[in-house]
Amino acid sequence: MQNPLRTVAFLFVVGLLGVGLGACDQGGSVGPLTAEEARSRIVEGTAGLQQAATALSNSAVGAFAALGSGADDDAASRSAWGQALVSGLGAVLDTTGGSFNYEASTGVYAWRPAPQAWTPVRPADSLILRFPAPSEATGDTATFVLGAYEAEAVGPGTQRRVPTRLAALLSVDGETAARVNLRDVTLSPVLQLPQSLSLTVALPPLDYTASLESPNATTFDVQDRLENDGQQIASTAATVDVGGGSDEPALGTATGTTQIGTSLAVEYTVSLDALGAFSEGVPPEDVNEAVDIRVLSDGSLLATLRYDAAAEQWVLEYPDGETEPLADLRDWIEREKGL
Repeated sequence: MQNPLRTVAFLFVVGLLGVGLGACDQGGSVGPLTAEEARSRIVEGTAGLQQAATALSNSAVGAFAALGSGADDDAASRSAWGQALVSGLGAVLDTTGGSFNYEASTGVYAWRPAPQAWTPVRPADSLILRFPAPSEATGDTATFVLGAYEAEAVGPGTQRRVPTRLAALLSVDGETAARVNLRDVTLSPVLQLPQSLSLTVALPPLDYTASLESPNATTFDVQDRLENDGQQIASTAATVDVGGGSDEPALGTATGTTQIGTSLAVEYTVSLDALGAFSEGVPPEDVNEAVDIRVLSDGSLLATLRYDAAAEQWVLEYPDGETEPLADLRDWIEREKGL
């Protein structure tokens, strides 16, 4: 079973990198930008996101997410410690019937290095896990509390369940390291997908909020917001229309805008059919008609994301016609930032 907070942290980092790569420019310019000018503006435009990513990696949750992936001499021992913590939960969490049973798993448990197992401490109304963090710490310096958990089956006759309410807290040395709250989740009886939800994730100094609403059976409105120490870093407003008409993609489309800082925006209209084809490793021939992703600064076009079928890679096309592989741009950012 995966650590829920580790999963949240991982998805959060992926989200930061995805928005950061989409931010291919910032600022105004009279003429078309050259690749060198664009690269310089990338660093400026993504400064807030880079700071947020650094804050996350330096946080307690970032340390947990990095278990086993570090480059220092203690990486192997930290990996073994993390794997033991997670694998040991199998003896604590009740999964009778193939799904997590919260009520049957509540109680206070403490991790004991010898014999490397979770030990029951006392009954409780919540699931409380106490353990040393980092691994060499003396005593149980970290506490994870799952204070609420509810789930519903997805469709009749299935064992697959979707969380509809969740409240979790991770503290280290008495300080809040992470707080996750999922609520107001309703499931679509037709699509067997969430049609509404509210999510807040606090990873001090970062705060992330997201909401999903469905005004009808096939339309989903998504909004999210990322803040670093109270300052907005990025926000998204998107609409997903599932199941288009006769002149639209069979699966529907996703249209939205991601605002980065105060002037940069990534606008996109994407065919869900194209996304499905990509997930199966078969890019559609008309992918550049099915996927329209543009980067603007104060309303002015800076770059367009295109798929190069011959090279089988995504490229950025600048207003002057020059193109650059997205992977090269990412590598350049990492070198400049020393990531």
